[in-house]
Amino acid sequence: GDPVVLVHGFSVPSVIWDNTFAALNNADRAVLRYDLFGRGYSDRPDAKYNSELYVSQLKELVDKLLPGKKIILCGLSMGGAISVAFTDKYPDKVAKVILIDPAGFPMPAPGVTKLIKAPGIGTYFGRLFARRAMAQGLPENFVAAVPPRVTEESLKQIDYAGYADAIVSTVRHMDMTGMEPAYRRVGEKKIPTLLIWGK
Repeated sequence: GDPVVLVHGFSVPSVIWDNTFAALNNADRAVLRYDLFGRGYSDRPDAKYNSELYVSQLKELVDKLLPGKKIILCGLSMGGAISVAFTDKYPDKVAKVILIDPAGFPMPAPGVTKLIKAPGIGTYFGRLFARRAMAQGLPENFVAAVPPRVTEESLKQIDYAGYADAIVSTVRHMDMTGMEPAYRRVGEKKIPTLLIWGK
């Protein structure tokens, strides 16, 4: 069938897809997962970490590894927002969309987010709180205990140069609350979509 492309969320890299990746492989599905720029083992370019950056990263990856193929695009949280932005721009490349708790709708921002958006001092606080925020946020991604490999890989990436700056730039430049028009446009394209929303 069509290859499945897994797009992870804001902070936990592609390791969050371990079980899904294994299940799809065991079902003989072609599956691709990758780390977004600034996360996991991907580069941390000096750039604005916004929808345009992530959509262009995904397009280059798909064009290189899956040329001419339609994909099933599966996005988690911020990865859902990226998947919708990609589908909005390149609908001819997408056979189906799967959205798991997708970002892009109005929601209250935590106090630390407002602090990070502050010019100058925000970068300092982003670097200072990156490890603590990651460690505290990991359990929110799982119903049971966090798998040890997820904890290890998520915390390891924090020590790579440029991680905290990428997170700060994403907070400042990625639209996580105002994407309803893009969702509506994608809905009007009648691409088969599965939405998973819950705990």
